[in-house]
Amino acid sequence: MRATWEAARVAQAHVVHGPAEGEVPAAKVRRVYATDASKQKRDSLIGIAAVDSTGKIQIGQVHAKTVLEGEFAAIAMVLRRLKSSKTAREVDILTDSLTAARATNSSTPRPFAGEFERSCVAELDKVRARGIDVRVSWVRGHDGNALNELADRAAVTARRCGQWGHSPTALVANIRADLRELLAAVDPHDFVPATPLPSQATAAA
Repeated sequence: MRATWEAARVAQAHVVHGPAEGEVPAAKVRRVYATDASKQKRDSLIGIAAVDSTGKIQIGQVHAKTVLEGEFAAIAMVLRRLKSSKTAREVDILTDSLTAARATNSSTPRPFAGEFERSCVAELDKVRARGIDVRVSWVRGHDGNALNELADRAAVTARRCGQWGHSPTALVANIRADLRELLAAVDPHDFVPATPLPSQATAAA
């Protein structure tokens, strides 16, 4: 009888309060993020964004000379959030910047690395020091990776709203709805490549 009551109590905890204490949903333990940056040639303002497998979207703006710096800033934005996570243990971060993917997978810093790149690598080291397994992988941009496409939309939204002084709330809500519809239909880990970096032939194609 006591076992039956205990089972009912745990089931009720799922309905009313979410998972029982000590039980963490798999989607929070293993996460997938897609990041992107958007910049116009004659403007230093860069929109950055990240979408993730829990259905959340982060956006922001930075000022820099190149979109590459924005790509590093977008990855760093995710890493700063992960530092305070109590549940994340395995994380895949997808970027369509091959340079950013290579830099974050290298054991030695690139010569003449900029401020955003150095900050990104430092944040990556801090997150890994907390015991979180982080892998940064390259995906080709505008090539059918749905998470990457949503990150691109969010980054463009962040840039345009920053340039025009508009609120991004409604536009981000639309992207979030599309993200959650995607996550309801597809396992986000299906968007993660088998290896973080492509072969030379794949990268050149």
